[in-house]
Amino acid sequence: MRFLGKKLILVVEELQIDKMNNSTKEAILKEIKNSKLFSTFEIPEKIYFLEKFTETQTNKIDRTKTLGFLK
Repeated sequence: MRFLGKKLILVVEELQIDKMNNSTKEAILKEIKNSKLFSTFEIPEKIYFLEKFTETQTNKIDRTKTLGFLK
């Protein structure tokens, strides 16, 4: 298993990724930061958007392959 380090990230599956721009992505991160639902250590440092998660044969998210698309 590969790790991205000790920082928290958020990976979002978005089928219409081409319609999203940087201001939309920044607005999502700002909303999370301003939310009272999360403590400081629960707020992701970065948000990644993928068109589709890679799935295993049993329809679970294949974390290794999905994270491979981030680099």
